[in-house]
Amino acid sequence: MRVRHAAIAIPVAAIAVVAAFTALLPAAPATAAPVALAEGLTLTEHRLDGPAHVQVLTADLATPGLEAVYLNPGTISSTARLSEQATRAGAVAAVNGDFFDLGHTDAPHGTGIRDGVLLHARAKGWNDTAVIGTDHRGRIERVRLDATITLPAGTFPASNLNSGNVAPGGIGVYTPEWGEADLGETVTGAEGVRAVRLRDGAVVETAADAKGTRPGTDTVLIGREAGATTLAALAVGDPVTVAVAPPAGTTAISGNAVILRDGETVAPDGYSPDPRTAVGFSADGARMWLATVDGRSDASVGLTYIDLAGFLAGLGADDALSLDGGGSSTMVARLPGADGFSVRNHPSMGYEREIPNGIGFRTTDNQER
Repeated sequence: MRVRHAAIAIPVAAIAVVAAFTALLPAAPATAAPVALAEGLTLTEHRLDGPAHVQVLTADLATPGLEAVYLNPGTISSTARLSEQATRAGAVAAVNGDFFDLGHTDAPHGTGIRDGVLLHARAKGWNDTAVIGTDHRGRIERVRLDATITLPAGTFPASNLNSGNVAPGGIGVYTPEWGEADLGETVTGAEGVRAVRLRDGAVVETAADAKGTRPGTDTVLIGREAGATTLAALAVGDPVTVAVAPPAGTTAISGNAVILRDGETVAPDGYSPDPRTAVGFSADGARMWLATVDGRSDASVGLTYIDLAGFLAGLGADDALSLDGGGSSTMVARLPGADGFSVRNHPSMGYEREIPNGIGFRTTDNQER
């Protein structure tokens, strides 16, 4: 939540409390002994003065048989509890992922890559992404959709792939991975809409309204404003192809803000302590951290973006990205000897919110590095 600063007198005692809180974060945490979840993967809990309770998954990405994994419920526009998604992915531990179109399509805002397949992305906006490459090293970079739509009239860029909102004037591409959400929700408020259904490289249906439209087993193009005008020239039977450039890595997930870059805090200022989730990488990309912060309670008030960046830097992170926070912040893990997952943080809503995606770790047997 953005805090507006007013010119008012603040009691000296209140200033002292804030100063003490800031000075003590993230220094001198009370840290529990790490719990080994798998070879190269540990879970550690930290209690910071403030108070703030932070849970951290630390992974050595070079460990044979350990790999980062993108999680979702099976389609892009569906939601499920993180523990269910982790079970489905065969994960050992995970945290919640990207911010999403809550209450509408429920689709994530940014990029998602699973096992080298690009599931969703934008050409512009919400591009800051945590990427794990084929070299088993991680990095924070801006990932932009590079996709072209070839029509009889020429080639046009796609503005979105399986996104909850088509960019103004753009053309969004929706594939069977999208799921059951009404594509009419992706162009709410648009001045001019065109929906075109493709099958086997040709137009099979075109309409001036996207309400009730779903891809099913087809590909659907949704245009708005200038994009709608471009698609309006199409007729049933016209050839249309969509080409998407190869993704940036094997696993990726977007967030709302880079908070640490080259060891320096670049987090946005003016935000109050809150529940938060973040991902960080060491300078060489070989080590990865996933952290959740409890908040909105007397036991843990949460952290600001700046304090979270400082905490991750203290662990050794060189770059870090903020993921969805608030009621979405969740960490699950399968502890040694346990049959299933347990929630390792204290979600501020008191339960696991249903979310569209997450990121975590799984193990594979006899994997060559």
